Order: sequence, then structure tokens, then C-alpha cells
Amino acid sequence: MSLQSRAVEDTEVAEVLNESKRRVEAIALIHQKLYQEDKINQVDFKSYLEDFMNSQQLMATHLKCKVDSEETTLNLDIAVPLGLIISELITNIVKHAFDGVVNPELSVKLKSVAEGYELVVKDNGVGLPKGFDLMNSGSLVTEIITALTEQISAEITYYNNNGAEFKILFQDIPVELV
Repeated sequence: MSLQSRAVEDTEVAEVLNESKRRVEAIALIHQKLYQEDKINQVDFKSYLEDFMNSQQLMATHLKCKVDSEETTLNLDIAVPLGLIISELITNIVKHAFDGVVNPELSVKLKSVAEGYELVVKDNGVGLPKGFDLMNSGSLVTEIITALTEQISAEITYYNNNGAEFKILFQDIPVELV
């Protein structure tokens, strides 16, 4: 995909190829974590988050990336969609949130709560546009996030809090495919 994106002259096509490459890389990182463990269907998700955010830091050196996570191992059926949700959110944040922001920051926090787990992705950027509706924005990114959130029976909320903040409540229970 990298070779194809460099060979394409149309910038929109190159961007689509780069976004597809990023999605494949997010899945590959989860599978890499899977094969490093003794458990065949469990992923060290704290380690995944740290590696993912380190890669973001390398790509955007001006961006301060933070991870705050408990030691967490998730079922593969939850980890893959959740990893893709995080990737989509963060890519969109990096693309849109920091125009004019002097010291951009991005954080991911994962903790256990009574309902299962709470994942928070937060930036200190310009915030969500007035009237933003994740379910009806019409973009491919938000369609992917919505579909993956439904796939793992998660609940997502979002609001402005000195930047955009996305909160995902989920359980580490594999969902039967219908």
C-alpha cells in the first residue's frame, strides 16, 4: 500500500491507501501482541496501547502522547475492534484537532469499572464542532467507529472538555456474531 500510495498522483487516492495501510497496521500490532503471549486468544492491551501511542509519537514528534492504563488483558474478539476504534479516533484527532494548538497533547486512559472497562481518548485541541453527531456525521471514519462500537456492544459518548473527549464503556465478553 505504501508503494501504491507513492506511485499514485491523485492525492485523494493516496490518502485512501494510507488510511487503509494504517488500519492494517492497527490489526497487525494486535496480532503481534497476541503471538508474544502464551494465551492464544488474549491480548495484553496495556502493552498494545503503549506501542500504538509510541508509534503516534514517532510519526508526529510535536505531539505529546500519554497512556494511563491498568494491566489489562482482553479477549481477541474485543481487542481487534477496540484497537481499530482507537486507531480511527486518534487518526481523526491528529488530522483535525490541533490546528493552531501550540502544545498538542493526546491521551488514552483505560481502567476497569463496575460495568466492565472504560476507555477515554482525549485531546487538548479545538474540540468537537457545534452540533457534532458521531452517528450522523456522514464520514467513513465515524461509520467505522459506530459499526465497531456496536460490534462489541460498547457505549460511546463524546463531548468537549478542553478539547475533544471520547469515552467508551465495554465488557470483555466476546459477542456472538449474528
